[in-house]
Amino acid sequence: MEFGHKVFLAESRVGLITDYRVLRGNPPDSDQVAASLDSHRQLFARVPKLYAADRGFDHPAARALCENTGVVELCIPQRGGKLGAARAAIQHSRRFKAGQRYRAGIEGTISVLLRGRGMRRCLLQGPIRFELLVGASVLAANSLRLATLLERRSRKRKPLGAPIARAA
Repeated sequence: MEFGHKVFLAESRVGLITDYRVLRGNPPDSDQVAASLDSHRQLFARVPKLYAADRGFDHPAARALCENTGVVELCIPQRGGKLGAARAAIQHSRRFKAGQRYRAGIEGTISVLLRGRGMRRCLLQGPIRFELLVGASVLAANSLRLATLLERRSRKRKPLGAPIARAA
């Protein structure tokens, strides 16, 4: 509910927003798992190897769906209650903690959308116009992320025609 509306965001390992949706009302987060897996499968022709989310996505049906579709590493903390021994072992593992650190990156992306991409306040009226604002903000964020990735890539390459030092 960061934006006054509930917005679902999914991010790739390189920091690109691969899926976004403005949700009507306040549906449970766990209801978004199936749609996000389908969206990822359509975009990348496979399910994600790592599915990391916050505890709002924890639901037995959501966990079962991820396991049945082939998600290798499921990093969703348990929602409330006391951890059982098996669940505690999973949540205290290095791989689970690494997945949750990866998930924390989406919080930075949300901050970028709010601060630098115009989503702090929408002056447009109506849900369709808000969806357009979200889409434009995602496009701007992805464009700048792509530019950063391309710049890093070009720095790693040696320029063409550069002199090569040779030992005699």
